[in-house]
Amino acid sequence: MSGNTDLNKIIDTLKRAAASVRALEAEAEDALINKEDTSTYRSKLEQKAMLIIDLEGEVEDLLVVLDPRLSRRIQGGLSRFAASAERGLGLDSLFYLSALLYPEDHAEGEKNDLEAFIENLEQNLKP
Repeated sequence: MSGNTDLNKIIDTLKRAAASVRALEAEAEDALINKEDTSTYRSKLEQKAMLIIDLEGEVEDLLVVLDPRLSRRIQGGLSRFAASAERGLGLDSLFYLSALLYPEDHAEGEKNDLEAFIENLEQNLKP
């Protein structure tokens, strides 16, 4: 039962992060489109990348009590997201940073990869 409680905490943390990602993306878009402020645009995208990089550490303590397979799956997913974000920061590419968490075939209104990951984790809570 403790595992489900910890999984709920992980999901809640990831949901807050996903909402923050969306907010940073909206702020970045507003800065670029409405204000032509590329400095703020860059800053918001870098904040998005750092948020993604920090996710694994935020849930690290909760992973140890989960079923090892589920724990590895969560850790693996978050590690992939972090590696992509680190790559984007290393490339210093605004396009790459803006596309973080979005597959090539992403359509407006669809979930990003983090939101889809969360939805998949929620399936583990269903009886």
